[in-house]
Amino acid sequence: PTAAPPTAAPPTAAPPTAAPTAGPPEACSGVGIGAFAAERAEVPLGEPVVVSFTFVSSCFRNWVLLWGEVQADSPPATGTSPSATLSNVYPREGVYLVGLSGFDTEGRAVSKVISVSVVSASCPPIALASFSAASSIVAVNTEARVSFEFVSSCFSEWRVVWGDGSPIGVGTAKAGTLSHTYTQDGVYLVAISGFDSKGVAVSQSLAITVGTPCAGPVLDKFEVSPRNAAVGDVVEA
Repeated sequence: PTAAPPTAAPPTAAPPTAAPTAGPPEACSGVGIGAFAAERAEVPLGEPVVVSFTFVSSCFRNWVLLWGEVQADSPPATGTSPSATLSNVYPREGVYLVGLSGFDTEGRAVSKVISVSVVSASCPPIALASFSAASSIVAVNTEARVSFEFVSSCFSEWRVVWGDGSPIGVGTAKAGTLSHTYTQDGVYLVAISGFDSKGVAVSQSLAITVGTPCAGPVLDKFEVSPRNAAVGDVVEA
């Protein structure tokens, strides 16, 4: 008799595989600004200013945007999306600083500021029609006065430097008279600059001499002899 062929061993079940375990949560590395820009740096009055931004963060929380004017005109904008495009119509001409801040879930922040100019649809070049001093010579501790007049349909502001290290004067009127008191002798260069809403400037300067008043000569006595003289007589004084 022939031997029976060997029978195969029954298959064995594979051991169960372990379920994948979740790794540690990703660390929050902070927040950054990937992009922040205005569609146009100069916008005519009445048209919207459009800005876009993108934050970079694995744990971004929210953002706040300030349009750079009083809150009654444009209140702050807020949101939670890491990127957005916003628009705002400014009620008046000027140069506005638009500020953006972003925050992550751990309270860390990043900020950036850009400037936008809102200008008149027609803004001819600014000009300084006049700039003069009431007197080019003044005494110490006496007011020196200068007058000016700018010509511009989109005038923004003027700045004056008195030349003695005192703070710079700033104003928005296109014409006026300014005064300043110098406390030391010297020759001072007074410079005024005017700016329009586009940031274009015009400047001019003049000199003012400051000194202690010097009394002029006084005639104390003057006599001639003789008082009545004939032609040819010698007269002594």
